[in-house]
Amino acid sequence: MSLGWPLAEPRAATAASALLDRVIGEERDRLTLTVCRARVGIAAVNFLVVFPELGSPESIGYTSVAPSRYGSLAYLAMSALVLLAVTLRPRLRKAASYGPAFVDVPLVGCVELLQGQYATTPGLGTAASASYLIVLAMLSMLALSRRVVLVTSVPTLGFLWAILTVTATPVPIRLGAMVATLGAFVLGWIVVGQLRELVRLSRQADLIGKYVLGERIGSGGMAEVFLATYSPEGGFERKVALKRMLPTFSENEELLTLFRREAQVGARLAHPNIVQVYDFGVHDHRYFLAMEYVDGAPASRTLRALIGAGRLPSIAALLYLTHEVASALDYVAQLTTEDGAPLALVHRDLNPPNILVSRAGEVKVADFGIARVGNQPGITETGVMRGKLVYAAPEQVEGRELDAQTDLFALGLSLLELASGKRVFEGNNDLELARVVLEQPIPRLRELRPDAPPLFEVAIAKLTERTKAGRTRSPRALLDAIGPLVSELKALEIGRKEWAEAVQLVQTATHALAPAAVNRDAETQTAPQLRG
Repeated sequence: MSLGWPLAEPRAATAASALLDRVIGEERDRLTLTVCRARVGIAAVNFLVVFPELGSPESIGYTSVAPSRYGSLAYLAMSALVLLAVTLRPRLRKAASYGPAFVDVPLVGCVELLQGQYATTPGLGTAASASYLIVLAMLSMLALSRRVVLVTSVPTLGFLWAILTVTATPVPIRLGAMVATLGAFVLGWIVVGQLRELVRLSRQADLIGKYVLGERIGSGGMAEVFLATYSPEGGFERKVALKRMLPTFSENEELLTLFRREAQVGARLAHPNIVQVYDFGVHDHRYFLAMEYVDGAPASRTLRALIGAGRLPSIAALLYLTHEVASALDYVAQLTTEDGAPLALVHRDLNPPNILVSRAGEVKVADFGIARVGNQPGITETGVMRGKLVYAAPEQVEGRELDAQTDLFALGLSLLELASGKRVFEGNNDLELARVVLEQPIPRLRELRPDAPPLFEVAIAKLTERTKAGRTRSPRALLDAIGPLVSELKALEIGRKEWAEAVQLVQTATHALAPAAVNRDAETQTAPQLRG
């Protein structure tokens, strides 16, 4: 039963509605942290005013303010300890929401009762004590819980009556203060109920079918990514990364085609080294894509964290990553159509930001949004290059036919970057960068990492051959080439462990699947005319 007017229709007892209740709990936890900070601020102000004993105690109706002085110090210390506890241990926040009822009001109430023993006449000091107690009690409303408000009201009314009695406050004033305080709590109880419904309605907008959106973990050129929970009936839940198109691109047919293509391609891919696509749909005129939740970080961000710690990935870690990405590419290269013809799928945008590393050390290739299916017509005009120039193969820059060797070239450049901490190609503009990609000598691995085994150096050198004739023919050929070294260095075991440890260095609240903040137009570049 609730007081006040209804803000929404009665909800069905569905798994999604239960999840919304939990979301409100998360809002409560965030507010509890805010309340704890506010309590420290209030305690600090009170301490600065009371502890120095500014002015004469007699001027506010007391012979001494010693209890308030030392009580303010105790309350400040207690508030600081509670804030530290809920910051370091978020699980304590639910319990901390009862702080006003079981900590603030009893502590401050006892201090003010002791202070009341020194009262000469009811006056400014008594009013200050009562107001301080009520303000702290009203913080309970921010817990978004009627139960907390109700539990807090009982000790508050009790201590308020005791303080006014000890200070010999006239009975009519006592009764008036009690009625006013009780009215404030009743109003707070009603307001909290309405606030919960408002929060529920605001989060209901984030209910996409059977998906409840959590925090936004990133946004990019045409989409934003949320950590979401898939919650059908029966209590089943699964964390997913939900990618949703931004409203401004909902009518852009080319980008919609790219988004659909990512869903279509992703739905066909089922490999442990590829981010899985679970669902695709439209809600409120906005397309969304539900993908596997990878708890980790892109290889690019992990590399920056390693560099910040003063080191680079070991050779075993690089070999492990090479093996895992090559396994994914080998799987893709072997895909066929329903009639058995090669699918000829090319990622076209393989680079460190699209190679994800989980906290368990798993390596997964993500973002097939601009992948090219060989047996399907392109969605852009001739001469337009999809992908990033700094990782593009010569045939990609020149607008020639692409195949699995194109992705292998990008993998080779990515490995050189991960091995050295620096990009292979740099340029001030697209034209200069295109020339660099086509003409600048590509360094050998041992020039960047003298500790690299010759076999690994040769393998990467063959990946980065500009001519297809000299380049590694297929991902399977790469796996065969590095296989002996992977076994010799125990790279699958050691490398996985090292990447898992490296991901722990990434101090970020974003998720591995969060797209980089890039200009989508900058990724769609017309191949510069370099000849003639």
